[in-house]
Amino acid sequence: MKLKPIVKRQHYVWKAYFLPWSRNKIIYSYIDRGILELNVDNISVKNYMYRFGVPNEKEISIIDALFVRDGCLFKLNYDFNKVVIDNYKKILDMKKSGIQDDFVEYCFKNLIESCYESLEHDFHLIYQKMINKDLSFYAEDNARNIFYHWLSSQVFRTLGVKKRTIELFVKKQDLNFSNSWSIIALLISFELSTSLLNQNVLPSIYLIENKTNVPFLTSDQPVINLDGRYDDNAPDELSWYYPLGPSLALLVVENDKYKDLYLNNLEIPQVDFLNEKIITFSNEQIYGDSINILERYVENIEYLKRWKTSI
Repeated sequence: MKLKPIVKRQHYVWKAYFLPWSRNKIIYSYIDRGILELNVDNISVKNYMYRFGVPNEKEISIIDALFVRDGCLFKLNYDFNKVVIDNYKKILDMKKSGIQDDFVEYCFKNLIESCYESLEHDFHLIYQKMINKDLSFYAEDNARNIFYHWLSSQVFRTLGVKKRTIELFVKKQDLNFSNSWSIIALLISFELSTSLLNQNVLPSIYLIENKTNVPFLTSDQPVINLDGRYDDNAPDELSWYYPLGPSLALLVVENDKYKDLYLNNLEIPQVDFLNEKIITFSNEQIYGDSINILERYVENIEYLKRWKTSI
């Protein structure tokens, strides 16, 4: 079997997503208390972001309990999870036995990256429809399936969620998932998307158009829950907000709590509310289409980040 080339620089946010904020692929980025002009190729990226290591037996036992053991926590995709984890264990056994061939190296460094590349390819047509203000895809079963896989994976595949989740498990369970997080994140994201698709009443989706002179921001955590909590507990409601460009965003909701965002003309205080949510849930980097829009929030950026970490 011919293997694809190994990708070293692995994006945890699809780089094509940033193009609406860019000019000639250059985007304004707030990083380390400064505003930089960066190529979209060089943001939300990390060398071998999805590489996995060799977990210890305790870690493997927890993974089994989460996904494949009788009474496992995540069981909507049990058959799929079992295939993935069985193959994961085979690759680990090859590595532990000293096999160092190209296949083993590819799996450890690039297998998860390839999964996300495939999902990006599948999502591309849906994304084009969304940025052209066409939500007709949502009526099609297959497209809706891809849509939820995409949003769920974009929530869990980022560096910020990885760091925060690993730190949480170390703190509360004295368990470090660093070696297997890329596998766990993939399976949890598929579990979440399946649960949404299996609901008796599907969430509703809306476009939010921004005709004010204050553009939308985005970040290295572009899909956020407007009802997300700043402690370690899950939100009670699903209200996914996903900026699509400086003047367009997507909202996925289970009720009409945020109806003023999509039924009426958006006003600047509402844009500020959404941008400050993006800032609060970002990890390290915030992006805009101009220096001015980032400068508008500089003081708030540092305040919100300090406030979030103090909780």
